Amino acid sequence: MLLRTSILLLIPIWICTGHTSFHQGRPRFGMKIEHQFKTEKINNFARGYGASEGNFDQKLDHFSNSTSTWSQHYYWNEQYSNTKQSTVFLMLGGEGPESKSWVENEDYPFIKWAKQFRAFVFSLEHRFYGKSQPTSNLTIENLKYLSSQQAIEDVALFINTMNKHFNFNSPTWIVFGGSYAGALALWARQKHPELIAGAVGSSAPLQAVMDFWQYLQVVESSLQQPKYGECANRVKQGFQSITELMSTTEGREQLSKTFTYVLILYLSLNITLYSSFAAYDNKNFINTPNSYKKYIKSLQNETFSDNNSKFHLLVFVWRFLLFKCLEEIFRLNSVVAFHYSGDERAWTWQQCTEFGYFQSTDANTIFGAVTPNNLFINICRDVFGKNYNADFIAESVHKTLKYYGGADGYTGTNVIIPNGSLDPWHVLGKTKNSTNPSVIVYSIKGGAHCSDMYPVTEKPNPDIIKLHEIITNNLDKWINGPLNQVTAVKINNTWSGPQEFVETPTRIKRSLKPTRKIDNNKEMTREYPTSTQFRKMHFGRPPLGFTPYLGTGESRESTGYENGVFSQPYDHFDNQNPKRFQQRYHKNGQFSKEGGRNFLIIGGEGPANKNWVLDTKLPILKWAQEFEATVYLLEHRYYGNSTVQRDQDKPNSELKYLTSLQMLYDVAEFIKQTNIKLGGNPMWITFGGSYSGALSLWMRELFPDLVRGAVGSSAPLQAKMDFYEYLQVVEASIRRYNNTCAENIGKAFKEMHELVLTPEGRKNLSDTFTLQPEWNNTSKLDDTSVQYFFSKIFGQFQSAVLNNGVNNGAYSTGYGISEMCNLMLNSKKEPLQNVADFNEYMITFYTGTNFTHTENDYNEYVEYLKSPSDTAGQSTRYWMWQTCTEFGYFSSTDLGDGIFGSPTPLNMYTKMCEDVFGKEHTTDNIEKKVAETNRLYGGKNNYTGTNVFIPNGSLDPWHVLGKLNSNDSSVVPFLINGTAHCADIYPARPEDMPGLADAKQRRQQLWCHKQKLEQLMNVVFSDECTFQIDFNSRSYFIQKGSYFDRLRPCAKYPVNIHVWGEILVRSATTLAIFPEKFRLDSEKYCQIIREIYVPFNNLAYNGFSRLVQGNAPSHQSAYTKRMFEENNVAFLSWPAESPDLNPVELVWGSMKNHIKNIVRPINLDELIEGVSCYWNEVMKPDKCSAYINTIHIRITDVIA
Repeated sequence: MLLRTSILLLIPIWICTGHTSFHQGRPRFGMKIEHQFKTEKINNFARGYGASEGNFDQKLDHFSNSTSTWSQHYYWNEQYSNTKQSTVFLMLGGEGPESKSWVENEDYPFIKWAKQFRAFVFSLEHRFYGKSQPTSNLTIENLKYLSSQQAIEDVALFINTMNKHFNFNSPTWIVFGGSYAGALALWARQKHPELIAGAVGSSAPLQAVMDFWQYLQVVESSLQQPKYGECANRVKQGFQSITELMSTTEGREQLSKTFTYVLILYLSLNITLYSSFAAYDNKNFINTPNSYKKYIKSLQNETFSDNNSKFHLLVFVWRFLLFKCLEEIFRLNSVVAFHYSGDERAWTWQQCTEFGYFQSTDANTIFGAVTPNNLFINICRDVFGKNYNADFIAESVHKTLKYYGGADGYTGTNVIIPNGSLDPWHVLGKTKNSTNPSVIVYSIKGGAHCSDMYPVTEKPNPDIIKLHEIITNNLDKWINGPLNQVTAVKINNTWSGPQEFVETPTRIKRSLKPTRKIDNNKEMTREYPTSTQFRKMHFGRPPLGFTPYLGTGESRESTGYENGVFSQPYDHFDNQNPKRFQQRYHKNGQFSKEGGRNFLIIGGEGPANKNWVLDTKLPILKWAQEFEATVYLLEHRYYGNSTVQRDQDKPNSELKYLTSLQMLYDVAEFIKQTNIKLGGNPMWITFGGSYSGALSLWMRELFPDLVRGAVGSSAPLQAKMDFYEYLQVVEASIRRYNNTCAENIGKAFKEMHELVLTPEGRKNLSDTFTLQPEWNNTSKLDDTSVQYFFSKIFGQFQSAVLNNGVNNGAYSTGYGISEMCNLMLNSKKEPLQNVADFNEYMITFYTGTNFTHTENDYNEYVEYLKSPSDTAGQSTRYWMWQTCTEFGYFSSTDLGDGIFGSPTPLNMYTKMCEDVFGKEHTTDNIEKKVAETNRLYGGKNNYTGTNVFIPNGSLDPWHVLGKLNSNDSSVVPFLINGTAHCADIYPARPEDMPGLADAKQRRQQLWCHKQKLEQLMNVVFSDECTFQIDFNSRSYFIQKGSYFDRLRPCAKYPVNIHVWGEILVRSATTLAIFPEKFRLDSEKYCQIIREIYVPFNNLAYNGFSRLVQGNAPSHQSAYTKRMFEENNVAFLSWPAESPDLNPVELVWGSMKNHIKNIVRPINLDELIEGVSCYWNEVMKPDKCSAYINTIHIRITDVIA
């Protein structure tokens, strides 16, 4: 009886979403369901005829020169139209056959509006659905013509064709659609406002998304409403029962028998039912018509027809006697009719190549964790080929968002966008109100998917009634109102995230000293203790942090070493909070000189080790010696000794101040106070690796006035919730070393997937890996326990790849890919035993003790993370907080087919966030936090810092989230072939990969060059020049037959202007332009200096810049010299008259070439405009810096 209840529970769940017989979140035959009502009013008498259907020649490919066409099906009805007024309503078809009823059923609001506004009515079927088949079959080559972009151009051509065919005179076209077709309607208005006056897009999913985990979250929320009683709990119990049955052979046999009966009606891939079986390596053990292989084979069929498969010819009729609550929500009391065509394969193609929309169970809902996103990725690969993998799908979704703008970036006007609050698809719709009044976003309380498109019931939803009134009023405006110049044309305001960074708040005046030295002999030593129980990879982070110091190099405390603390506020953004903490720092000044440079190493997610400023073998110490710099190391707040006190009465209360932004302001405050102590405005360069590498780059981005340059090694600039690429790179790195090694790992994990399905198999796994607590024949495992076990085992492989071959302690000689593969290639043992041996090898390394067991208790680990007593555990807890509230970085197995299978979906990590930090840390909230982080810092693609060096290792999984290319010459990404995480920050050695040596040399060259450039940071180069329109006789010699009109006339007599300008490394200042026949004497020159240079010098350099000028008489006169003395103008000793050296001379040369060949002015106004535009638009910081960069090269040439 329990099983029967469980199965019955599953069927209505998807009905709750308004859908039946699902395929990847889509009801069979489309999301716009045709309802067959008891009564239909079809008016065939108004003008003697009703609806008609036809076909017209549609272009096959709108984005090429091909002239191929095909026959597209459409319906039309002109009985309501006014021959004197051309108002046309167009209902767009979606991912299913289009129905004639959309142009004739007068119960539909669409037809009611057509009658009211005397509109001609069309319904256009979507290409590749229903009768509108552009090709004879659905091969991949043919499916390349199936896309939303092609469909939108279909609409445009259809409108133009119908205008001619029916002789519409200045027609007003309004497009309608629901669900995917609703998105098409809105996008069509956005792309073709010249053809379409307005659009109504009901339940339109404008936001493409690969992992649509929010779907089931909304379903759960709907079921949990008080008026539905215990419905949600019964659903949860049903899924838990199925999970238990799945863990035994007998239970699966029982499920198989039951599902044979149920699934014969439940046609396509029911996500919840099917994925419970497919989650464990997609093993085909359910012997039903809906098995995975059978399902994939059906999708691979390229010649669908209504007669070739009884498997797809069904009428699904279902009444819910047990679950009245679900029936009440969606009121599906009538028969739903379906007519099958080949649309499952077509819609799967669109999901895999455009939208994603994969409804995983990654949200920790009542449905359990039975369906990872990996399942859908595998379907794409299995159906369409190996190229359609996770990367391809992710890039396709990104292109779709870029093309249309997504929900927030939608730029269409004259649109109405309704969504139902109960509809899971509303999450992907536009729900935020627009600043444009012609864009109406409307939420229907209690509304389901496209519920506003269907006839109003006897007890109508008040919100739907109100919405219909709003649509009626706006249709009247679009059809009969005056032309609105703002909304009548396309608006191109592309959405972008916030551009402003948080400004430094007003600080509370301090009464205490900001820094305090600590006796080095009594140094606080809060390093990692001997506690070893939970030392392991956690959320992609090794147990000792991303950049631990494990070396044993020269680290004697020098005479310049200082160890101290710095007073920091708890909260930089609340000046009413007086609380402060002591932040640890280390300093090594043994190489420094007075007024020299400062290198600042920013601490990351672990205690700061003093050897980072003492070990002279480290690259940063070598550079410090070369550039005579002081080296600082500032510990990250919370980690190590830089603790923030915890409020024992409030769980997680202390963690609210643990953010990357607070740490960046810590660094800024430290630099400011150190500058006050040192005096002047010294140069600071920041360094960091991994997370602290990102902090280093963000410091330069947010505080360019404090930081002159930054190095960020292996810096993950892109926050990402589902970091499936981590294991993708792990596998690729192993295969690069030895493909057989990777294959053996795959064989072992495949066997592990099979063993975990039976009590005997779990006992075998427990014995093989010495699990603690052990699994036996009676152990009852939930999904999380299995996921946690697998994450621990593949975590060992993550660690080996992450630190492969880095010159850091034991990693320099072992615990990498080589050692891993040595074990995995042991032919005397089975691959599974080799994996167990490697697991033992890594545990022994991390714990520093003999192997005793493999920790395997999820709940115990969660309790440990809630309040760890040891420093390592605290660091793990703190880093987990940052991943759950800022970055994500969850390394799931949702990457499609891989050697590790798909045992650990995203939801295990998000569940751990909830279990450790509280229920408010839901998947939804984590995703929002990740998006906020990318908006704040720009991610890897919109990073705006300059003067930065960004090395990454090709073997390092984190390089995927780093910046790998740039158009800015001052931003230098460098991918080091064959190296791992942060390999460049450790000492060089002869056996280093060539790429690593090149990176270290390249970085040194950049800093040498930047060192020379820094000498000119406060130098202002000035010069003057004359521009003129050349004399021309206006005599032209042209060849017979040439086109003379293309020649522009030139001025007969020369016209000139005189200009004076100045440039510096960071910008160009105001350009002074004087009229023709102007003479620059001493008085006028001094006026320029007083009004332009002096104010700029005081504002930008506090009066400390140095001026470079020419040797013209007006520059050297006694009058001018007195002015210089009065205004404290300092000079750079430089042969300023030399055109080979003053970079402004190069500017004048480029500008003259531009004026002569591009602008070609014929009067004074054009000349002035051309000079001004060039100076203002071209002379940006990067251009100024490039000109000044040439000085040192030209010095060498002049001397030679």
